Amino acid sequence: MSTRGGGAQTDDHAATDGVGDVRQPLLVAHGTGGRLVLWEDQVWLTKDGLFSSLVNLLGFGAGKISKSIVIDQISSVTIIQPKLFPNFIIFTYPGSPASTGNLMRDALAENALLMSLFDNRPFFEFKELMDRQRGKQGGVERTG
Repeated sequence: MSTRGGGAQTDDHAATDGVGDVRQPLLVAHGTGGRLVLWEDQVWLTKDGLFSSLVNLLGFGAGKISKSIVIDQISSVTIIQPKLFPNFIIFTYPGSPASTGNLMRDALAENALLMSLFDNRPFFEFKELMDRQRGKQGGVERTG
């Protein structure tokens, strides 16, 4: 499930810009491991919900994570699509955990989020929009 900035919001994703104006996110993507919210200048990664609680209860997770990452600092966004494991999206930025090659460990890292088990179109749209935003932030529109 995704929600575009102009649409109605069911979750509390609105934020103030310090002057009292409320801004809406460009896109919200909900996955098995939590949700991603894309703003003009940053990404919010929130790991919450039943699945995250179960992972933490079993000792595999790092607790509830709510992280804000500035788009300018993100060097790459990768969507991993293993054959026998749920898809996940991973962000690389200075100080982010390095990829280990272990699918479970990488998918549960603080800079990754498990995507939906059924429809991942919002995450692919999220990556495309975020890449465009990163291109605008850098002053040059990137393609590809």
